[in-house]
Amino acid sequence: EFHFLVVDDESTDDSREILASYAPRVKSLLQARQGQAAAFNNGLAAATGDIVCLLDSDDVFLPGKLEAVMSAFKDPKVVCAQHFLNDTDAKLIPLPRRFPAWPARYTLDDYTAGRTEFTATSGLSFRRETLQKLLPIPKDLFYYLDDFLTAHALFFGEIANIPSVLGLHRMHGANWCAGGLEDPKKIERDFQDRALYYSYRERWLDEAGRSRSPEAVDAER
Repeated sequence: EFHFLVVDDESTDDSREILASYAPRVKSLLQARQGQAAAFNNGLAAATGDIVCLLDSDDVFLPGKLEAVMSAFKDPKVVCAQHFLNDTDAKLIPLPRRFPAWPARYTLDDYTAGRTEFTATSGLSFRRETLQKLLPIPKDLFYYLDDFLTAHALFFGEIANIPSVLGLHRMHGANWCAGGLEDPKKIERDFQDRALYYSYRERWLDEAGRSRSPEAVDAER
């Protein structure tokens, strides 16, 4: 059984009217403008399924995604599953993309050694019981919400890597993923959020008595 939950962070277009047209098949969580982190926190807290699949507003799931994800979670050691996303333009025309050579699984050892490559939000799924340990996402974090959840999940179990394109990641002039390296404001925000994310990561490592390898530190630098 599948449930659909959409969080609307006070849209200024006709999103709420469209959502109403799908009721009651789609549950809507309508909130006053609080930002992306609050949308994540409120939506994930309201989710009732055992497995939670994330989908950003501009993106698309492809046929076969849910079946592949559910199969990955048959192993109780898996707390998160990720799959490839194909970047596209506004009309969903694919853009050139390099995909990593993923192993079947990632563990915390892979992360501390700097061997992990993560997909974006719409390629991520989690056990709900794991998400309850990862939340809340800091309200000041805008970028790196996906990394915040994915990296933190490795402290509780393994990530299953599904080397298939099961979603489309739309990038166009009106969304935050487009032109990030050309916009000084986006670059500045990226550095601020990266520093905040790293501060939380160091806390997780300290609590687990772990540290990153010199190679991982050098690669990140």
